[in-house]
Amino acid sequence: MKFIKNFLLIVAFIFVIIILGAIMIPNYLRMKESATQPQQSSTNQSQSSNTQTQTTTYKIGDSIRQGDYVLTVHGIADNVPPEADIYDRPKEGNKYYAVDVTIENKGSDVISYNVIYFKLQDSEGYTYDYTGAYKKPWFGYGDLQLDRKVRGWITFEIPKNLSNLELIFQPITNNPFDTVQIIVELY
Repeated sequence: MKFIKNFLLIVAFIFVIIILGAIMIPNYLRMKESATQPQQSSTNQSQSSNTQTQTTTYKIGDSIRQGDYVLTVHGIADNVPPEADIYDRPKEGNKYYAVDVTIENKGSDVISYNVIYFKLQDSEGYTYDYTGAYKKPWFGYGDLQLDRKVRGWITFEIPKNLSNLELIFQPITNNPFDTVQIIVELY
């Protein structure tokens, strides 16, 4: 009796795996075809190629589409003054650096946006996360309906002597196989 129970559990598990594979594989292939390379509205673009993959970086002012997202970086604010509160000051040797961005939804479904989808990366490869809402209006987070956009500042705390910064945008999407990453040169 116990053998039959175990056998039925194994058969049910295999059946579930087959069903999930039949559902996931076609969706993965369809998503891979539709989101192959980012598209750019303006003509400024520099490319650096690797042996297997090609990475495209963009400039301030470019409108870059990848998947359902369109990202535009409008400008930067270097050495943003801290708020009046003494606790809002950057650490010794650091400064606040803010980036003005817009995200547009050009897909067929609601998308999410969040400041945590953004990182700064310096020429040494170090990355810096969002620090706080020091430059207003700040970017925030939420859901974005079809053909809507959101704009705001994202502030980072970085060492004062950094140069050659890049903004990396990598949202978390509903599809685990969907990889959206946009890199914008901020210099």
